[in-house]
Amino acid sequence: MDALEQNMFALELIVTARLALDPPETRRQLADFIGREPADCGAVEAAIRRRAVEIIRGADRPDLV
Repeated sequence: MDALEQNMFALELIVTARLALDPPETRRQLADFIGREPADCGAVEAAIRRRAVEIIRGADRPDLV
């Protein structure tokens, strides 16, 4: 794993842990908002949005508590 991958992994862990503290409804609203891709959304932005939604939904996993 190179330095960028390590940093991204660490960031995902921090964000996931923080999201696990939010109520499920808040996480659902956030995922719905981020998941709405604007008409002018490019491929890179769309991929980032999809990954963000995966992270938010992953915060619902029971193995995080």
